[in-house]
Amino acid sequence: MLLLILSPALAHAHNRPTSLTRILLHPDEPGHIIAVATWGMALSEDNGASWQWLCAAAFAVDPRFEDPGAVWTRDGRLHVATYLGLRQASATLPCQVDAPEGKLGEGFVIDVSTGPGGERAYALLSDLNDDDILYASTSVPGQFEALHRNFDLLLGRVRVAPSDPSHLYISAGQVRFAGQPYRTFLLASTDGGRTFERHEFTLEGSENLLLLTAVSPTNPKRVFGEVVGFDGQAALERIVRSDDGGLTWQTVLEAPDARSIAISEDGMTVFVGSTLGGLWRSTSGGARFDLVNPSVHVRCLTWDRGQLYICTNTELDGYGLGVSSDRGETVSPRLRFSEITGMAPCASCSTAGFICPAWTGDVIYDLELDAALPEGFDPDGGTGAPRDLGPLPAPCPEPDASSLGPEVRAMPATDAGVVAVEPESCGCRTPDQGPRVAWPFALLLWLLARKCRT
Repeated sequence: MLLLILSPALAHAHNRPTSLTRILLHPDEPGHIIAVATWGMALSEDNGASWQWLCAAAFAVDPRFEDPGAVWTRDGRLHVATYLGLRQASATLPCQVDAPEGKLGEGFVIDVSTGPGGERAYALLSDLNDDDILYASTSVPGQFEALHRNFDLLLGRVRVAPSDPSHLYISAGQVRFAGQPYRTFLLASTDGGRTFERHEFTLEGSENLLLLTAVSPTNPKRVFGEVVGFDGQAALERIVRSDDGGLTWQTVLEAPDARSIAISEDGMTVFVGSTLGGLWRSTSGGARFDLVNPSVHVRCLTWDRGQLYICTNTELDGYGLGVSSDRGETVSPRLRFSEITGMAPCASCSTAGFICPAWTGDVIYDLELDAALPEGFDPDGGTGAPRDLGPLPAPCPEPDASSLGPEVRAMPATDAGVVAVEPESCGCRTPDQGPRVAWPFALLLWLLARKCRT
């Protein structure tokens, strides 16, 4: 029987707090923001002045425990990595969701990333019955090609050097049987992912896994990683840096649950954040770090156009998204969940427009807009009942083109300002799909360990 690699983030699998997990900024349209969240997404087209929501189920994501990777490519397509395959949306407002043909649209997608300038998307597919596969998008919108297979390892994350797409890296672990030590690797490619060299990373103490976090924007051989173990969320974890593409490593910081990293365009300013509190900054390209803000609880970091976007702990920090214009020393709130005004105005027969209204009660509760709950609603906050284990509406297989316009029929706004979109009939049934998760429990633990550390 396999002894599966786990990560401390597994403790958040059920009854987890509502939070943002990833910030995406449109490559060519400043002010367009997608904040991936435990309930789905928060969307803004005016740089955070106003916000609306979409549900996770529209992207085939289970909100109880799945924190999907997501990227925005320069062609405007949103790519979301889910347990049920890669999902894509082609508009700035991601209402209509589709999937690429073949395995990539059906299998467990571990991670998704972009190349320089967001020109290409890269995705890792895990197949328990076959080899894991690295895919990259082609010049044809929505289509992918397989770059490499036969890895013979459990893949974790993929990152492409922003300054040179020929340099591509994947962190991975080896399948571990009883009595065997943990082994973890960095796979390095210098031909754009066609071939790889395998570099084993030396673990210390109770460490069990190297997680690739970033590649320098200016030095394609400078790689950063986080080393995780079994000692609990409060235990110190190493942030490591390699300047030779993974051949050798140096420990540059030790911090508890330091899962987030962001790097400035010139590669010299590097930020690392901890969910337990603390934002560290390096002005030497990651060689040395100083604690610049001890109070903010960091769940994700994104650097863009001179600003640092920070996902926070809304219960402890009082807001869900903050922005710093002085490189982390002060943080200004950009989103409090109570400011999300309603569901995004998706056409009623689009994927999100058809599926998300059924999740309105859950999302309202998750956002703590309790006054907007319908009378008699039994909120679950994403813990599994009553709605999260119920049947999911099936999206329209071939929505009529005329139904994809901006018109929607909306219920009157509630006293909390939430507008519930009422879907019109679009000829779709609502089958009882049963529980979203039917894997053996041990397999589920392994999947969470590979996906939840974002």
